[in-house]
Formats: sequence, C-alpha cells, structure tokens
Amino acid sequence: MNRSSCLNVARLAGLALLLGLTACDGGDEAPKAKIQTAEAKTPEQKAAEAKKAADEKKAADDKKAADDKAAADAKAAADAKAAADEKAAGETGGETEADSGDTKAEDTKADDKKADDKKATKKTKKPAAPTVDGKPIYMKKCKTCHGADGAGDTGIGKKLNIPSIKKTKLSKSKINKIISNGVSGTKMKAFKGKLTDEEIAGVTAFVKKL
Repeated sequence: MNRSSCLNVARLAGLALLLGLTACDGGDEAPKAKIQTAEAKTPEQKAAEAKKAADEKKAADDKKAADDKAAADAKAAADAKAAADEKAAGETGGETEADSGDTKAEDTKADDKKADDKKATKKTKKPAAPTVDGKPIYMKKCKTCHGADGAGDTGIGKKLNIPSIKKTKLSKSKINKIISNGVSGTKMKAFKGKLTDEEIAGVTAFVKKL
C-alpha cells in the first residue's frame, strides 16, 4: 500500500470514529434532557403552579357566586314589583268599593228623603174637594151624638161628654182624619171603608161650616 492510500484509510477511520462518538453523545443527551425537564421543577415552581390553579378555581367560584347573586337580586326585585302592583291594585279596588259604598249611602239617603217627603205630603195632604153634600150623611150618621148643630147637646152627647164641634178650630185635614180613622178610646168609630172618600170630604166640609 502506498502512502496516499494509507492516508485515505486513516482519514476514513478517523471520520468513522468521529461519527460514532457524535451518534453516541446525541443518543445519551435526549433521555437526559427529559429527566432534567421532569426534575427541573423546584418546590417554588410547583407551589406557583398550585397557587395559579387555586386562583383560577377561586375566580370561577367568585364568578358563579356573582351570577347567582345577580339572579337572586333580579328575582327579588321582580317579586317586590309584583307585590307593589298587587297592593296598588288592592288599594284601587278598596277605593272603588268605598266609592261604591258612598254612592249606595247617598242613594239610601235620597230614598229616605223621598220617603220622608212622601210621608210629609201624605200628612199635609188636603182632603179631596167635596163632590158630595155631606149634610144628609151627617144628619144620618153623626146627629145622634153631636147634635144637629154640632154642639153635642144630646142625651148621648151629654152622657159621653162629647165636646162641641160647633165653630171648631180643627183643620179640615184633622176633621177628615178623625172621621176616617175614629178616635181611639172613645165611641167615635172609624168611617173609612163605610163611607167613600168623597162622602167623608162632604161631611168634613159640612162640619167646618157648623
């Protein structure tokens, strides 16, 4: 082998050795890097990661609590508004009922007033104008006790102490009422139903002229 060949062989052998060393070094470094990465976390780093996870959980819990509180506040506000509306409606209803009660009371007062007016009118109502001559009726029904002139100077009149109705100051309305209803506790009987209103009015007019 000549010198040139020997040099080439030596070179190739050196290159092969170099490549082998590089490959071995590279193969050993990869596992070592993984081990170093796993073992590289210090207690401080682990604590920082744990704190970060805790902070993230706390933030999530706080957000959920805030959302729940907002929902509760919204519901409470809605319930309060509904209660206020119901109360307002009740008060409006109560005022309406009160107004209705006042109206009824006023209607009742009006009805009572009408009834009182009717009674007053009935009390002051004048007897019907005489369309019947009351003299013959008086002579037939009243003369025995009251006398022809109304003085009561008859046997029965004196016995019963009947007061004179001659030139009486009693009003026609009062006389008409006495003839119609009689006088309680005396022998003066009621002629209502026995005489017509026209006949009673005629007798009343005649008595007033005595």
